[in-house]
Amino acid sequence: MRKWKWYFRRLSAMNNKEILQRLQRELKKAKYRKNIFKQKYLKLPRFVTKHNDLWKNNFQINDNNIRTELNSLLFESNLYLGTIYNFLNKGYYTAKIDWNYDDINFKNAPLEFAFDINYKDFNIVGDIKNIWEKNRHQHLSLVAVAYKCTKDNKYAEYIKDQLISWVEQNPILYGVNWASPLELGIRLISWVWIERLLRDWNGYDQLFGSKGLMWEPIYWHQKIISDFYSIGSSANNHLIGEMAGLYISSTVWPIFKESEEWRKLSADILEREIELQFFDSGLNKEQAFSYHLFVIEFLLLAAIEGDRFGKPFSNKYKLKLRKAIEIIPFLIDTGNNLPNYGDSDEGLAILLHPKKFPRINWIFWIANMWLSSDLPVSNEQGLLTARIIYPEGCVSIAKLSNICSKDVKFHIFEDAGLYIFTQNRYSEKEIFCTFDAGPIGYLSLAAHGHADALSFTLSVGGLPVIIDPGTYQYNVDLYWRNYFRGTKAHNTINIDDLDQSVSGGPFLWTKKANVQVLNWTELPNGASITAQHDGYLRLPGRIIHQRTFTLDNNKIEIIDRVLGNGNHKVEWRLHFSPHCKAEIIDNQCLVSWNNGKLIIDLDTRLNWLLEYGGTNAGWYSEGFNLKQPIYTLIGYQNSMLPLEIGCRIKVINSGTSTDNSIGKYD
Repeated sequence: MRKWKWYFRRLSAMNNKEILQRLQRELKKAKYRKNIFKQKYLKLPRFVTKHNDLWKNNFQINDNNIRTELNSLLFESNLYLGTIYNFLNKGYYTAKIDWNYDDINFKNAPLEFAFDINYKDFNIVGDIKNIWEKNRHQHLSLVAVAYKCTKDNKYAEYIKDQLISWVEQNPILYGVNWASPLELGIRLISWVWIERLLRDWNGYDQLFGSKGLMWEPIYWHQKIISDFYSIGSSANNHLIGEMAGLYISSTVWPIFKESEEWRKLSADILEREIELQFFDSGLNKEQAFSYHLFVIEFLLLAAIEGDRFGKPFSNKYKLKLRKAIEIIPFLIDTGNNLPNYGDSDEGLAILLHPKKFPRINWIFWIANMWLSSDLPVSNEQGLLTARIIYPEGCVSIAKLSNICSKDVKFHIFEDAGLYIFTQNRYSEKEIFCTFDAGPIGYLSLAAHGHADALSFTLSVGGLPVIIDPGTYQYNVDLYWRNYFRGTKAHNTINIDDLDQSVSGGPFLWTKKANVQVLNWTELPNGASITAQHDGYLRLPGRIIHQRTFTLDNNKIEIIDRVLGNGNHKVEWRLHFSPHCKAEIIDNQCLVSWNNGKLIIDLDTRLNWLLEYGGTNAGWYSEGFNLKQPIYTLIGYQNSMLPLEIGCRIKVINSGTSTDNSIGKYD
């Protein structure tokens, strides 16, 4: 019964055109199934042109500026050669990879026709994320860099053995690794870079020569993407990733009769989607910052190949991409912590750098080289990756200016509803706040958004203090999936223990809270915003939550007005970083860390408590599959409405932290 309810809710998120398109695709899948069983799809179409890549195979590696990055990369590569793996923050040892096996949950996915497998069913496949992550072959693209930089054949032999085993274990259209066009697109990008980086290896022909074993899966990856790319309510980051994989591979390898058709199709869709999926302010509409970076990587990689092969994307595309990159520094505190709002599975479009190095470094380097940006970069991180991806570019390591180094007090992304409040910017005394007054997510699913309207975060001296608790899981543990994306896991108010928006499934919001900004005021030493959402209008008494958030002179004031009628449970929450300790003394909550403190004056109209690793509070996820206890401050009261709640936060000490790891993206 629960399954049918989900199907109904999912169907309700589609319009008639999408329903018809999906029915047509089901018929196409049936045709694929019939022909596969009759062995009609197993002959590789002949090449129509010779492979002639224009990528320059001469990037510079012999200087000290990449030594740290290269040493880390070789260390990680040697772990893989020692069959020690870490995918999605889960490490394990396996002598030989089984590409259809969930090594964490010890489950084998069936080797059946790909579109017949319910890969979301844990009982059938385990956690599909654990299977798909290793099948992205990004560990192999990393090892390919190790080969290219050392010319040590052991790296190339390792890649060869892994690719041969993958082809053997994944017959065309059999198994879960053929079921997702996004996964096919990402794998194609990895294969493009593996092929490029192995060209001077003496075993290259076995994989990528004219009779190489990789061309058949490459062709079918491209064909399946072109037939089954994401549409309608699912046309989010998946569509951009699929089209980037199709575009890059068909541009670099224009060897099949369909290659030019695929290149044009994917280019047209990428041109369209960069306009649709980004606000004019530059932020991605999914309302999940990790996906902002994910999509930027796809768009950047595709556009560089377009320029390289004389098929450039439009200036409008490049300007949109440049803006999406150049806003990133405004969202980073002085400790280099990135925002953590919305979902994150730490997905990458490409891996040519050590995992522990922040991905934004190579993005910034290439933006400076190729888009004439002027972004702050590290001379020791990202430069090697940038040289590999864009060897044509200027590789000067001259110090670049910081485009947002001045002490701005706020930055507004009005269309995205993201408001940045700062004081003492880029100093040891920096106070950095984000405030969410935007839509929950993109399209009818809002798949990767969280129910976090009117939530805020606080970083002091480059250390996150009041935090967004993260994501933790997608498919397997639905209790924790719902918790981390729900209102209780954010720094806002929930009513009657309910989320602001109504969940229809792990990647579906049905009734969505709408947010309205009522007032924005600039102050001599800060700013103030008043906003409200209507997510609780569905409850008896037609409730509106209105919040005024003010940062002024190192003090934060939060005034909440719960408008409506009747008796309701009102709950107010704050989540503190794992670095922090918290205690309630009288009518104050004292929050401390190594070099700073907060004093929070609590409204006496609520009852107050601290939870630490409780059943439905007191948790933080630093990364996918990771969960640890934290202090969560909770104020609650069953009260007649309307109700006004006032709390004040004073930063009484701050300074630069020596450990700012929380919230960073690796």
